[in-house]
Amino acid sequence: MSKTISRVGERQLISTLDLARWLLLLLVFVSKNVQAANDLFDTNKVLSIEIKIAPVDWKLLRYQHRESEFFPEEGVTTPTNAYSWFPAEVALNGGSFRKAEVRKKGYIGSNDTKRPGLKIRLKQLPDKRSNSDDPELTLNNNNQDPALVRQPLAYEVFRRAGIPAPRCNFAAVAVNGKSLGIYTHVEAIKEPFLKRHFNSANGNLYEGGRSDFRPGWFQNFEIKNNENTNHRADLEAATRAIDSAKGSLMPVLDRYFNTEEFFRFWAVESLINFSDGYAGNANNFYLYHDPVTDRFVFIPWGADSVFYPGRGFNSTKGDPKSVIGVGLLANRLYNSPDGAERYRKTLRRVLSDAWNEEALLQEVNRLEALISSAFPSGAQEFKENVEGIRQFIKTRRSALQPELDGPVPDLKSKPLEIAKRRNVGSFEGTFSTVWAQVNPADTFGQGTATLTGKLWGETIQFSKVGIQAGGRKDDSSEEQPVITLNGVDSAKEQRYLIYLAIDPESYAAGTPIAIDNTHIFGGLVQMDEKGQSSKMIGMLRGSLWLKSANREAGGKIEGEFKADVFSKLPKP
Repeated sequence: MSKTISRVGERQLISTLDLARWLLLLLVFVSKNVQAANDLFDTNKVLSIEIKIAPVDWKLLRYQHRESEFFPEEGVTTPTNAYSWFPAEVALNGGSFRKAEVRKKGYIGSNDTKRPGLKIRLKQLPDKRSNSDDPELTLNNNNQDPALVRQPLAYEVFRRAGIPAPRCNFAAVAVNGKSLGIYTHVEAIKEPFLKRHFNSANGNLYEGGRSDFRPGWFQNFEIKNNENTNHRADLEAATRAIDSAKGSLMPVLDRYFNTEEFFRFWAVESLINFSDGYAGNANNFYLYHDPVTDRFVFIPWGADSVFYPGRGFNSTKGDPKSVIGVGLLANRLYNSPDGAERYRKTLRRVLSDAWNEEALLQEVNRLEALISSAFPSGAQEFKENVEGIRQFIKTRRSALQPELDGPVPDLKSKPLEIAKRRNVGSFEGTFSTVWAQVNPADTFGQGTATLTGKLWGETIQFSKVGIQAGGRKDDSSEEQPVITLNGVDSAKEQRYLIYLAIDPESYAAGTPIAIDNTHIFGGLVQMDEKGQSSKMIGMLRGSLWLKSANREAGGKIEGEFKADVFSKLPKP
């Protein structure tokens, strides 16, 4: 009997030891995976990313674009993703991932054929183990941030204010041996992020891009998980409650949102002057429905239009400096006594707790030193933009404090009218000129041109048309060719500018070039009497045909174009 008990005890001891060894191995495995993920976001180093991809795939990737989103047709459903994944090999900091996938990312502002924003799916860890939680790398090309440091700074302020925000650092990216320069590597808002910030990662996750809580527009929220079971019923319920709420919106906010988190999120957006975020443009944010609290939580994203002085492009003249409020929730809350007071109280607290000028300036200096060596030719522009951020940080508190110390200032902006672009007209023309540096002050340039058009159903007769073509800075072969036609409406004396910025690789004679925001970015701009840009009317879609496409100073440029105008503006 005692021997039997002894053998049983021995087996239990061995079993216990085996379990301990298994748990130890599991702990080591997990800790290595966590360390590998943390290394990818080491803010003291520039991550090195080398991509090998078939040249034909790289060209296909670079020229993919969301044309149906740039130029949506009435009644036509926009696809959720126009970008394809391509097989590739990726090396991080010298180690090799034999299996990876890469695709383009971005919308209008970051759409670029030379330095596209990228997403990378890594298939293996450096030690060759497969891992279902391998990170997905998100690489932003910083087209809207010449200083490159705005996103790390912005997310740091969000974190200091208690808002869940993605980690990020810098990455030096090369494709097939050619350097693409410095990108911002941002943590993807996916399951690993949700696990770090919430008690459950099973809730519905949405990406907000020109999305808001309004009937007919909550469908713009892109579903990012639970695709088989999520039909936006939670968003619809919140939207209906907001739409039907009379008087104070606070009871609805308390029921469907993490109220304190939203006010802090909104206060930080206003503090860093995030003109392209939720409060400023109903754009660039994620929304997570936390299943534990049954409340929506806002997560910042795409924070590159920050730390700039002045007002955002959707603001109204005379708006306070201390608040951005064209997003529906922000606007309605600020225009109610309890919402405005709660917001101002929150902003004061964020200024006190999360806005440390000395610490932020030290971080600017550190980030600048980390990447300044990457700008041997563009050092001056880089330094000037970084200095602009320093000035914003130094003066922001004094700019806001008088409004916070005084009575509640009126917010003149109304909730953003989220309108899809629609076809409002068409233009066509011919031109003959010579290659030169494009000069905005030279209204009509040199050469000859014709221009006809129709806008909002009215035919425009142009009394005078000017033409310019060439580079915006110099005559380098890398410089993007630009063609502008400037015409005066003979009936209304209104001046219009047709602007065509051509992808250098697509600039060639004898074949049509698509005006599609990728091969060519085309815009129709209304000018004031001084020849200055007054209002962007819309984007162009059509084609350009060049008979002559010289790139040398004085060389002939001759051709014709035809394009439709897509605008969000109402008919005047």
